[in-house]
Amino acid sequence: MPTAFSTDIRRTITGNLKKFVSLAVITALGVTLFVGLKAACDDLRFTADSYYDDQRLFDVSIQSTLGLDSADVKALGKLDGVDVAEGGYSETAYTTVDGASQKVDVKALSPAGLNEPQVLEGRLPRDVNEVAVTQKYLDASGKKIGDKVTFEGLDEDENTVTEDAAAEDAADEDSAGESAKGEGAVAAGEDATGEGAATGGAANEGVADESAAGEGIALEGAAGEDSASTSSESTPIFKRGPYTITGAVLDPMDVNAGSQSMSFRSTGGAQYAFFLTPGAVLDRDTFTVAYLAVTGASDLMTYSDEYKALVDDVKQRAEGIREEREDARTDGVKASANEEIDEQQDAANEQLASAQEQIDAALAQVAAGSAQLSEQGDQAREQLDAAQKQLDATRAQIDTAMAGANTLASMMGSAWPADEWQRLQNGDASAKAPFTQAIDAYADAIAERARAGAALCDELSDAVEKLPAGDPAAKDRVHQLLDALVEQGHLSSDDAARLGALVDAYPENEAQIEQLQREIAQIKTGILSLSEQLPVLASQAGMLADAALSAPQLSAAQAELDRKRADAERQLASGQAQLDAGAAQAAQGQAELDEQKADVEAAFASARTEVDGIERATWYIQDRTSLPSYASVESDASSIESIATVFPLIFFTVAVLISLTTVTRMVEEDRGLIGVYKALGYSRAQIMAKYLAYAFSACLTGGLVGDALGFIVLPEVIFTIFRTMYALPAFQLHYNPTTAVLGMALFAVGIVGATFLACRHVLKETPASLMRPKAPRAGKRILLERITPLWRRLSFLNKVSARNLFRYKKRFLMTVFGIAGCTALMICGLGIRDTVISLKPRQYGSEGVVRYDLLAVTTDDDFAQGERELRATGQVDTMLEARVDSVTVELDGVKESVQLVVVPNGADLSAYMRTEDGSNTTFLQPAIGGEDLELPREGAGALVTKNIEQVLGLEIGDELKVQDTTLRTGTVRAEGITVSFLGNFIYMTEDAYEQAFGEPCVPNALFANLDGSNAEKIELADELAAGDTFVSVSSSAKIADSFGESFKIIDVVVYVVTVMAGALAFAVVFTLSNTNISERERELATIKVLGFRRREVYRYINKETIILTLIGIVAGWPLGYVITRFLTYVLRMPSLFFDTIVEPRTYVFASVMSLVFTLIINRFTNRSLDKIDMVGALKSAE
Repeated sequence: MPTAFSTDIRRTITGNLKKFVSLAVITALGVTLFVGLKAACDDLRFTADSYYDDQRLFDVSIQSTLGLDSADVKALGKLDGVDVAEGGYSETAYTTVDGASQKVDVKALSPAGLNEPQVLEGRLPRDVNEVAVTQKYLDASGKKIGDKVTFEGLDEDENTVTEDAAAEDAADEDSAGESAKGEGAVAAGEDATGEGAATGGAANEGVADESAAGEGIALEGAAGEDSASTSSESTPIFKRGPYTITGAVLDPMDVNAGSQSMSFRSTGGAQYAFFLTPGAVLDRDTFTVAYLAVTGASDLMTYSDEYKALVDDVKQRAEGIREEREDARTDGVKASANEEIDEQQDAANEQLASAQEQIDAALAQVAAGSAQLSEQGDQAREQLDAAQKQLDATRAQIDTAMAGANTLASMMGSAWPADEWQRLQNGDASAKAPFTQAIDAYADAIAERARAGAALCDELSDAVEKLPAGDPAAKDRVHQLLDALVEQGHLSSDDAARLGALVDAYPENEAQIEQLQREIAQIKTGILSLSEQLPVLASQAGMLADAALSAPQLSAAQAELDRKRADAERQLASGQAQLDAGAAQAAQGQAELDEQKADVEAAFASARTEVDGIERATWYIQDRTSLPSYASVESDASSIESIATVFPLIFFTVAVLISLTTVTRMVEEDRGLIGVYKALGYSRAQIMAKYLAYAFSACLTGGLVGDALGFIVLPEVIFTIFRTMYALPAFQLHYNPTTAVLGMALFAVGIVGATFLACRHVLKETPASLMRPKAPRAGKRILLERITPLWRRLSFLNKVSARNLFRYKKRFLMTVFGIAGCTALMICGLGIRDTVISLKPRQYGSEGVVRYDLLAVTTDDDFAQGERELRATGQVDTMLEARVDSVTVELDGVKESVQLVVVPNGADLSAYMRTEDGSNTTFLQPAIGGEDLELPREGAGALVTKNIEQVLGLEIGDELKVQDTTLRTGTVRAEGITVSFLGNFIYMTEDAYEQAFGEPCVPNALFANLDGSNAEKIELADELAAGDTFVSVSSSAKIADSFGESFKIIDVVVYVVTVMAGALAFAVVFTLSNTNISERERELATIKVLGFRRREVYRYINKETIILTLIGIVAGWPLGYVITRFLTYVLRMPSLFFDTIVEPRTYVFASVMSLVFTLIINRFTNRSLDKIDMVGALKSAE
C-alpha cells in the first residue's frame, strides 16, 4: 500500500506539474529575496569582520582631553577581559591632493600589531622618513611608491619645511624630539675715549666713558607667551618633512572606498591615512589614544550582539577606573605644567638677573665716566686759565707799551716813525733799529729844544721883572720872547697873545704880573718836564718795538688758547653727551627690563592661572562604532535588511494565497479519489499527507533553488556595488543554515498550512458524498444585473463573463490580490527609485533644503582672510558667516554624527538653508510644503532635522548631549523638527551656542550664493579649495552632480525587487490562469461543442483574466503607495531621511508591466484551451 501511495504522490506531482512549478517558483522567488538580501548583508558583515580580525582592529578605544600616559595604558591593561592595551599616536593633518588641501589621518604603526594596515603593494615603512599611504590617496593624488609626500598641521605651511631640516630632525630614529630653549640676550654698554684739552702749547689727554646699557633686551623662552602658558593651539605629534612612500595599504579604520555609502554621516573626517614608524613621533610620553583588544572578541562576529555585549562589559570596567585615571591625569598634567613653568621661570629669572647686572654695571660705568670727565674738565680749565693769565699779563704789558707809544707819537708828531712802527706791528723786526734811532734822534732834539725853551722862559721872566722899571724895550723883549716860545712850540699863539695882552696892559694890571710870572714858571716847568720824559721814552723805544713785534704773537697765542679751550669744551660736552646717552640708554634698558619683569611675572602668573584652570581630564570610551566606515557597513546592511524584511512578506502572502487557490482546486478535482481512499480505509492523515507532501515538495524544491540563488547569485550581484563602496579584500560568500532553513520553513509553513486548511474541509465529508459529483453552486444575481440600463447593453458573452467574475468571489479575490500584490511590489521598487531621483531637487537648489552655492570652512584664525578672499572673487551675490562643525549627538545612549550650523543672532538663514517644518509629516503624506521654522531665540534651543528624530527617537523638548570635534560637550534642546533629506543638521544661534557650550561662538565658515553658471560656481569652489586659506570648500552644484553615485546600492536593490516582482506577477497570473482553466474545463468543452470558435474561446477566458488584472492593478495602486510610504519609517538610515514618494509614471509603468505579463500569459494559456478534450471533459462525473 505505501508503495502505491507514493506512486500516487508522484503521479499527482507530474499530473499537476504546472501548479507544482508555480508554487516552487513563487517559493524560490520569495526565498531568494529573503535569503539573498540578508545573505548579502551577512556576507558584507562577515567580510568586514574577517578583515578586522586579520588586521587586529581595536575593540575599544579611549581618548582623553588631556591625552593619556603609560600609567593609563597600564591600568587599562589590567582590566579583566583585556587582552592587549596599547597607547597609540594619531594626528589630523593636511596634505595637498590635486592642488587642494585635504585632511589626512597620520598614524603610528602599532608595535603590538593592532590596527595593522593591509599592504596592497610595496611594504610598510621601516625608517623614520618612510610612510605607507592608503590606496585612495594614491588614486586621488596620482603619486606612486617612491614619491615624496608631506603634511602639515592646521596652522602650518608645508612649503617652509626643507629636506635638509627634515633630514636633520630624522637623524636619530629613536629620538622623541627635543625642546628648544632660548638664551637671554642683553646688549651691554660701549666705552668711548675722548681727547682732553691742550693748554699753553702742552697737550693733556683725558678719558670720557660712555655706557649704553639695556638696549634690546630679549628674554627668549622666558617672557614669551608660548613659554609661560599652556597654549591651546595644537601641538604637532609627528615630525614634519618629506616622507618617502613605501607602500599602498588599506586602513582597517576606514573601509569606505569613497562617498558612495548610503550613510550620509556628517563626519568631517579625513579621506586618507598615512602610516609612519613610531620613531616619527615627537613626544612618546603622551599618547593620543589607547587601544584595547578584548579577550575572545576575535572569535565573535563583530556585528553580533554577543560581540557587543562582550565589548560593553570591558567598556563598563573601563568606566569603573575612568574617574580615578581622569583625576590622576589631570593632576599629572598640572604638575608637569607647573614644573615646566618653574623651570622656565627660573631660567627667566636668571636671564633677568643677568640683564639687571649688566644694566647696573652700565650705570656704574656711566657714573665713573661722569666723575672722570668732571675731573678732566677741571684740570683742563685750570691749565687754560693759567695760560690765559699769562696771555693777559703779556697783553697788559703790550697795552702799557702801546699807550706809551701813543703818548710818544703824540709828542713827536710828524717826527714819529710811523712807517717803522707799522712794520713793527706787522712783525717786521728789521724796523726796530730805524725805529729806535728815530726815537733817540727825536729825544736828543727835544732835549736841546727844552734847554733853549727853558732859557727863553728865564729870559722872559727877567723881561717881565723889568716892566716895573718902565723900560719900553722890556715889553718888546717880552713879546719877542713870547714869539720865540711860540716858534719853538713851547707856547701856543693864543697863550702868547693873552700873555702879550697882559704885558701891554701893564701897569694897569700890575696885579696880574704875578700871575704872568706863575704861568711863565709853569711853561718852563712843562718844558723841563718834557725834557725829562723824552729820555725815558727814548730809553723804552726798544721795549716799544718789542711790544709791537709781540702783538701778533699774542693774538695767535690767544687764538690758539681759544681753540684749545673750545676743543676742550667740545670734547667735554661730547663726553658728557655720550655719558648722558649712556645714562639714557641705561635708563631705557632699566625701564624695558622692568617692563619685561612685569610681563614675565604676568605671563607666568597667567600661565599658572591657566594651569589651575585646566579642565579636568575627560575620558571618551568608544568602541568600533565610533569609526564612520564601521558604522556605515552596519547601516548599509541594516538598510538592505529592512527591504529584505518588507518585500518577502508580500511574496509570502501572495504565495500563501496562491497555494491556497491551487491546492483547493487540486482537492476539488480529486474529490472522487479522496472518497475512494476513505472508502478503502485510508485515514484522514494519510490522505492529507499526499497533498501536504505535494505542497512541501514544491516548497522544498523552490526553497533549495531560492537558497542557491540567495546565497550565491544575488549576493554576487550586490557585491558589484559593495566593491565600489568599500575598500575591503575579496568578499566572501557565507552559508547560514539557519537563514536557509528559516526561508524555506517560512514558505513551507505558509503554503503547507494553506494546503492543510484546504484539505481539512473536504476530508470532513463522507466517502459517498465525495464520490458523488459536487452540486453546482446556486445561481445568484450579481450587482450589475440590478443596474438594468447597463446590464441590458451587455452582450451575452459579456454577461456570462460578468457572472463568472463576481459569482466566484474566492477566485476573484485571489486573482485580484495576487495581481495587486505584484503591482504593489513593482510600484514600491520603482517608488524607491522615484524617491532617490527626487531627493536631488528636494535637497539642492532654490526650492530645496540646501540653497547656498558655496560653503567655505576655515580655521578660526583664518576666517577674516577667508572672507576677504571670497569677496575678492567678485562672484559673491550674498554671504552669511557661520560656525560649522561636525558633532556627535546622544540621546538615551544612542549616538549619531550631525553637522552643527551656528548663525548670528537674527540672521536670515532662509536664503541658504530651508528649515521646513517636518514635525507634522504623516504616514501617508510626504514632507512637502510645510512652513519654514524660525531659529529659537531663547535658551539653548535648536532646530534638528527629521532623521535625527527617527534615529534617536527624540521628541520636541528633549535635550541632546552634543560633543564637538575638540571633545567639548554641551546640551542642546530640540525646539523644532525640520526637514533635510541628505545629511543631518542642528541649527542654532550664537546666543544658543554660547549657552549650550559655555563659550562664545567663533565663526569659521561662510555660506555664499554666487553669480554665474553652475560650471563657474564649481570652478570657483575648486580654485578656493586649492588655496591654503580654506580647510574645505563645498559646492552644492558639484555635490548635486555626483549625487547618483551615493545610491548605486539602492539602484541594484530596486532592480532586483522590480525583476522579482515581475517574475512573481508572471507566476501568479500563470498559476491563476491555469487554475481558472482547469476549474472550467467542462464549461469550456461545452461552449466549444456549441460551436464557439477558438478565438471566441480565447476572448471568453482572456477577457476575464484581463478584467481581473485591471482590477488587481487598480487595487495595487494604493497598496503600493502604502508599502512605499512604509519604507520611510522602516529605512531609518543614518543621515538620510528617505521620505518616499511615487511618481505618476511609476503607476503607469507598473500597470503596463502587469498587463503585459497577463497578455503574455494569455498567449501561453491559449494553448491549454486548444488542448481541452471536449469528449473527455463532458464525460467526467463533474
